[in-house]
Amino acid sequence: MSQQDGQELTPAQRRRAARRLRRWLGTGPMDTLLGVRGAEAVDRLLANHPVVTGESVQDGLDLLADRRRTHPEGLAVERWGRRLSRLFGVVLVLLGVAGALLVVAVIWADSQDVQFEEFAARIGVSGAALVVPALVLLALAVVLTWVSTTWRHVIALGEARHTVRWAADRPGQLGRGLPVVEPFSGFTPWCVGPAVILWVLAALTLIFTAWLAGEGDFGLLDPLLVGVGLGLAGWLCLRGARALRHTATVASEHLLLLRPRERGLRMTPATALRERFLDLREGGTLLGRTFTYAAEWTVYPLTTQLTVQELTRLREQSDHDLETERELVGSPEQAPVVTVEKPGEESTLVGSFEREYAGGWLVAEARSREREHVWVVVRDRPERFAAEVLPLFGDRHGLEPGSIRLLDEPQQVPTDGAWVDEWAETRSAGR
Repeated sequence: MSQQDGQELTPAQRRRAARRLRRWLGTGPMDTLLGVRGAEAVDRLLANHPVVTGESVQDGLDLLADRRRTHPEGLAVERWGRRLSRLFGVVLVLLGVAGALLVVAVIWADSQDVQFEEFAARIGVSGAALVVPALVLLALAVVLTWVSTTWRHVIALGEARHTVRWAADRPGQLGRGLPVVEPFSGFTPWCVGPAVILWVLAALTLIFTAWLAGEGDFGLLDPLLVGVGLGLAGWLCLRGARALRHTATVASEHLLLLRPRERGLRMTPATALRERFLDLREGGTLLGRTFTYAAEWTVYPLTTQLTVQELTRLREQSDHDLETERELVGSPEQAPVVTVEKPGEESTLVGSFEREYAGGWLVAEARSREREHVWVVVRDRPERFAAEVLPLFGDRHGLEPGSIRLLDEPQQVPTDGAWVDEWAETRSAGR
């Protein structure tokens, strides 16, 4: 949540958001952390303005050590997430079996020149008994897919609540801020999506009501009330989304240090620090247009503090997020954790790369392990790349170590627009 968003809140909105934040994170532990109760707790929270310092890194490591000691198998919400993943896998297997049996039954009935219902009767069941289980499993798979892809936000909330309890016993932790990610903005789509659906249903209901009115003597009150009720429910959902945004703003400005990130591994104290570079490779030409292969390599230095069990859990979380464009490089127990993100078909990653690295710096040229020419681009501070960033990757950076040639003077890449393909084409022509 940006600072600008926070400035748009009125004092009354800010106080309401602070009260919601106190309830969501646990009234008792929050009051213990703040040292006061009731309205004074809200005032104390809004007067707090933590900033990231060198101590924040140590606070994050202390939090990791405490979680390792008190929850060696992960928080309860993490354990439920793993159970949901296993259930999702079981449902997919059962759905595949049910679908295959249904297809076989249909094909066999057709080969015997009998109706599907007649075939079902021959084996002692009804046609619905063959179809309904597959439909139920399909619906369950859809629901579990949605729950699995959004469960990360529940985990983030659980981590924030745990961190409040941990911080309540640490003097001075309130002023330094809590080394955990803000979880509330992740719940906003949970409100916006239903609001849109409810408003569409309300509009269709009112259109249907208007059609009934034109058809003659029909009761209009019931469908009219249904349409208005759906519209009101959609409005309440949008109010909930706005309340969540306000709560996220207050949490980010007055309590929590880490910000949600658009891409990469889930934000935790161990993944809060990351070093990365953009790997641009000469592509080919399609219909007269030159294209470039792009990938972003990222290392998370603080993951060296994790145990082998925690590293394995981090990989499981990444797999659970179902983001196929990201791949963890190396074995599950290897630290620090290294990832590579490569755009797939119809991916938005290239656009993200162009925005994030616009105005960045070309620091080196190299060959990939597939013998392709590579340009290495960093977002800022190019002088750090060779001495501080590249060594963190070890041999997991996708480049031939002996081929890396550092530029004497880093060269700035274009500052805006869709620059990657045109810039790469110009560089290729100049080689």
